[in-house]
Amino acid sequence: RLSVHSHDSVHYAYWTDLAVDTDGALYATNVVYFLEDETVDYEEIVRFPPRGASEVLYTLDHEGDEDTYDTRLLTLQIRDGWLYFDVRRDEKVELLRLPLAGGPAQRVLDIPAAREDVYNLAGTAAGSLWIGSYSGDRVYRLQSDGTLTDARLRPAPALPGEPETPPIVLADKLVIDAAGRLLITDLFNQCVYRARPEGSLELWLSKADLPDRPGRALYKDIYPAADGSLAAVDPIGGSSGRLLVFDENRKPVRELTAGTPSLAQWALLLAPWGALAALALLILAAIAGFV
Repeated sequence: RLSVHSHDSVHYAYWTDLAVDTDGALYATNVVYFLEDETVDYEEIVRFPPRGASEVLYTLDHEGDEDTYDTRLLTLQIRDGWLYFDVRRDEKVELLRLPLAGGPAQRVLDIPAAREDVYNLAGTAAGSLWIGSYSGDRVYRLQSDGTLTDARLRPAPALPGEPETPPIVLADKLVIDAAGRLLITDLFNQCVYRARPEGSLELWLSKADLPDRPGRALYKDIYPAADGSLAAVDPIGGSSGRLLVFDENRKPVRELTAGTPSLAQWALLLAPWGALAALALLILAAIAGFV
């Protein structure tokens, strides 16, 4: 079990974004701070294979960085044998990628936005790359010509008997599902949106969709699967957070909490989400203060 408080005698470490490949390997960004002044020493991307030792794939040293309190590594995304990640620079954000089979990082493209303006993003190519602003109330799109424009995502009209879709207030996590659709969590409205091709937003998961605590939900992180199901982290449910799996009809079919005693049980409960077992363990343990 990894500890956020005792990386070594002069550091502590904090795990941030996570991703899982089709072989079940877990990828995590690790921010390593100095204990003395809580500035960032370096950041790294670490791979945890299903078997064998972990390995560091990429390191970002903060030596000489004027603003050493800020992290610079952002979202991890796995697409077609590549691990995509982004690095916040002072005047731009770089999208890089690493081959899962091994090899050095390659530059993919630059996003013309200052690092303090970019909170999260989804997508790996111009024309289909979405950026969440730090203010949280706006999502931008990187066009094919390299310019950033307001995506102007707007609530879709509600169907008869369905709840109204609220406008975005605090976009947090952005992900692309297997069908290429954009999913967005909103921490203020406590919901998950799905964007339609014409730019309208439908309410994909609401406060009422979480079991046991209807009306009190917090969708923090979401992980869509190829079969249309969706795993969502609810950090305020259960004794110390929980991970729920919703089927393609948005019905909860599995639930895990940090109190589940063994990895074997986690894997059984998550099937066919077995590749997410280690990921769920790290997320929920972090919520509980143990990672």
